[in-house]
Amino acid sequence: SSSSSSSSSSSSSSRAPKNDADTFYETTKGTMIQKLMCRWWYAIEWPSNEVAESGDSIGEILDKRDPATCPSLKNLKKKNCNELKGLLLEALNKQREQLVEHEGEGTSIEKGIQKEITWASKVNVEKAEKEAKKHR
Repeated sequence: SSSSSSSSSSSSSSRAPKNDADTFYETTKGTMIQKLMCRWWYAIEWPSNEVAESGDSIGEILDKRDPATCPSLKNLKKKNCNELKGLLLEALNKQREQLVEHEGEGTSIEKGIQKEITWASKVNVEKAEKEAKKHR
């Protein structure tokens, strides 16, 4: 009888159990963060590297970016849902504008972005915030 219980558990344990991080990214807030990570540069100003112009390091790239403010999953998770929704809508709208400027209207990519805008517009930020707090 022990062989039958081990065979059934081995077939169901082929995938690792989900942890809180996995389930968080399935929430509405987690989904907004993932969608924003694909296009953050349209909504978040992030400084570029600077080139040294004096001293022994002339011409070397100096990375003066602050990791505490970078658009990472960890940092975006700290933002509230209302701010994330605003950033996501800004990014999607700017992405759509630039796409139309270069490709014209009516492309399949534009239709996909429009679906994302519609989804983000309908996000209930209070409900999303409550849901996310359960998965931290």
